Amino acid sequence: MLTPLPNEQQPLLHGRYRCIRMLKSGGGVSTYEAVDIEANDAPVVVKVVDASAVAPAVVMRLEHEAAVLARLEAASFRPLLGFARDGDVLLLVQPLLAGQNLADRLMRGRLTVTDTLVVAADVLRALQQAHDLGVLHRDVKPANVLARGPAGSEAAHIEAAALIDFGLARSNALDPALRDQAVGTARYLSPEQAGLVETPVDARSDLYSLGVILYQMV
Repeated sequence: MLTPLPNEQQPLLHGRYRCIRMLKSGGGVSTYEAVDIEANDAPVVVKVVDASAVAPAVVMRLEHEAAVLARLEAASFRPLLGFARDGDVLLLVQPLLAGQNLADRLMRGRLTVTDTLVVAADVLRALQQAHDLGVLHRDVKPANVLARGPAGSEAAHIEAAALIDFGLARSNALDPALRDQAVGTARYLSPEQAGLVETPVDARSDLYSLGVILYQMV
């Protein structure tokens, strides 16, 4: 359970996004659950980078992620709500999606075959759309999948899933100096993505990672 920030520690970013709790932090990027006070306190997720305190690569990756999300579409939400710069601080804003992190869900045990197929189909659809646009996710793992039950609940029965966090994505728009760097989470890397075989990293690498998740789910 994530502990909400005390009221006096809830920063107001860009004059409109009030941070409620920190979701994660690492690699120079802090991710918050927040509310947009200019949109009737609509729940959002805000990624924050202080450009003055990180390597240029971190800034370029966030800018690239915003560009990728702007091109992606989803059936029921806009993947990107906004991308702004406030002085040295960059903000990437997305809707807060209902559901439970699949990594947390798997802590309770394996999924049913039906739930596994729902997750697989939805993640495959997201990957297909990204791959059709020339985008590789490169960090497909349970922590980057949200699964939700009826009416957005975290019930045992899963009705839909969403692939999130394109922070390590690759496309032709990414700076060439970063495009072929080894990134991802070790447990889910394909051999070519881990540098173990001299084979180009392509859409099959994302599918390999999803295959590892499928094995875990059942």
